[in-house]
Amino acid sequence: MLIGVAFTVLALVLLRLVPAQLPLVRPNEQLPLLARLWNLCEGLLQEPSWVDRYVVSRADEIDLIEYLDDFLKRVLQPVMTPSLPASWLGPFELCVLDTRIVDEAFLPGEMRLGAPTVLCVRDRRRPICLSVLLRKGRRSELMGLGPELTGYGESGPLPTAWIEPHTARIGEHTVPLPSLHTAHRALVARAGFFVASAVDSQRLWILESG
Repeated sequence: MLIGVAFTVLALVLLRLVPAQLPLVRPNEQLPLLARLWNLCEGLLQEPSWVDRYVVSRADEIDLIEYLDDFLKRVLQPVMTPSLPASWLGPFELCVLDTRIVDEAFLPGEMRLGAPTVLCVRDRRRPICLSVLLRKGRRSELMGLGPELTGYGESGPLPTAWIEPHTARIGEHTVPLPSLHTAHRALVARAGFFVASAVDSQRLWILESG
């Protein structure tokens, strides 16, 4: 996974994949392929900034440039589609992410959703944001730094949730949050995620529910 880098998908395709693979394509097909690749990658840059960063984070999965459009459909469809509401009945799983992996000075502040399962976390001291992909099975991941994402409005009821020292209360459930002493911010996502940050930590605590 590539995080904290300035590459766009367009740069990755043109600087890495095209030089390696274009000579393998029949000469009469090379120009149409280049035009199609350019259009696909340029189209990504018209989307919210997290989309391009997310595709960059999955770039190792790109096989042949001829099938880039199929790859984009496969990786984007799950994160672009609104999720069904979670039951919030448990069981709950905990994933802890350390934002220092991306930026040693990052300090999580305000949080908002940029998509059903894409979280935007603002730095507490600087005008930068960190994008986080929320995934079940303790597979949530950091996608890198960038501008603040446009807010994604969710509809429908959300459970009552709050934080106490070392503990989250979600509806009638009490769930341990190890090492979280004093909460700073928290967010509930309809897809079944409860995300919390602490006053004195660079980590994010992500609870998952079915």
